[in-house]
Amino acid sequence: MKTLLVGRFDLKYGGPSHVVSNLKKKIKDDKDYEIQTLNIADYNFFIFISKILFSKKFKNYLFQFNLIHFHELWHPSIIFLSLRAQHLGIPYFFTFHGVLNKWSMNRNNLQKKIFLFFFSRFILNITQAFHFLNHVEFEEARSVTKKFDFRSFVLSNGVDLSKINSVRKKLKKDYLQILFFGRKHPKKGIVDLIDAFKIIKSKGLKIKLNIVGPKNDYEDFLFSKVKDYGLEDFILFKDGVFDDKGKIELFSESDYFILPSYDEADSIAIKEAVSFGVPVVITKECKFVIPEKYNLGFTISHDANEIFQVIEKLKVNDQKYEEMSLACSNYAKLNFDLRITIEKYKEITREIVTGVKYSDNWL
Repeated sequence: MKTLLVGRFDLKYGGPSHVVSNLKKKIKDDKDYEIQTLNIADYNFFIFISKILFSKKFKNYLFQFNLIHFHELWHPSIIFLSLRAQHLGIPYFFTFHGVLNKWSMNRNNLQKKIFLFFFSRFILNITQAFHFLNHVEFEEARSVTKKFDFRSFVLSNGVDLSKINSVRKKLKKDYLQILFFGRKHPKKGIVDLIDAFKIIKSKGLKIKLNIVGPKNDYEDFLFSKVKDYGLEDFILFKDGVFDDKGKIELFSESDYFILPSYDEADSIAIKEAVSFGVPVVITKECKFVIPEKYNLGFTISHDANEIFQVIEKLKVNDQKYEEMSLACSNYAKLNFDLRITIEKYKEITREIVTGVKYSDNWL
């Protein structure tokens, strides 16, 4: 079995690139299943379209694969490549990574509707399958088109737990260290978090925040806000961390992970935090379980005052914090194991190629 993954896989693009990277690492030694990637960000658009349509070498390259797995939607080359796959008789399917969620669809709404009108007529009608990361993402996508009522399956992201030492964490004694880890993007709610820290400063609380993610233009805007509020001693910006050693250091020095996001599909950052035994402080729009239900952390809204009120209460006693940390580690072992996710992925992709549906992941 040989599968081609297609999308934008530079690490700056966030979660999907990490998902694909983990998938490749774990499958590379499997003699019965091979994965290759095609990063459309590496190509000039017009040259790439020409290659798809006219290159015999590229056609023969595609013939190597039993299946094509698209991790991208809003890119015209995907239309041409999926049409080429149809012509060559190569089955394909899509993982949307939340781009059809309500929050995302409300941005550039008209262009997306026009794109989907043509895309759904010629592409989605004959796609072999649709992959959603959880049932909430599936339900939100159904409001875009009912085509997803058929040929859809749910498979959540996994975490490589073999690289994680699940030691029960303890709170720092002198101050509280909170971590934001992810893309610096408006939908992540970082502005709300900075506003909450303005209140934290006014109350004289010893709480610090690390905002860690790839540097971009939005960081300049965020830093100007931090500077305007005089929060330089409270909030520190750091570049993205992608390697295992860096993540271990990052989560080891953090008491809590926070994500006040307006929309997520299936956040790898949340799952990594929980796997490291770091309790989480997240919004319901993160589409994760309710943290309080499993003693994994706390739920927040997007209101700065309410975020402050939750953060103010994070300095719990040692026993309560250690219980939360242990609950996080145990929950990760039961629910996030990447090995199980990959075995399911191989099972479902083989079913897509053969045209059968035995897995209980199908909806």
